[in-house]
Amino acid sequence: MAGNLNFACDHRPVKMDPVGFTGNKERMLSAAYDILKKDAAELVWLEAAYDLETAKSRVKELAARGDGEYVIFDQRTRRIVASFTAPSARI
Repeated sequence: MAGNLNFACDHRPVKMDPVGFTGNKERMLSAAYDILKKDAAELVWLEAAYDLETAKSRVKELAARGDGEYVIFDQRTRRIVASFTAPSARI
């Protein structure tokens, strides 16, 4: 797939783990999967998910709202692991 994935390839903390509090130390969790939408000549980052099933579920919700192609990018393998095309609106 064509597109710039550089912005989607870093591990960014997205949520605090409430169990990870130890005194004044806090542990950050990183999401393993990025959800992207194909937009003309590039892929646009939309959000992140911690597991593949959650990512797939979220992409299905996004695809139901509009047209376009969505992909799930695995941070660990640095590969696209799933692709979805939203159904076109029928007139």
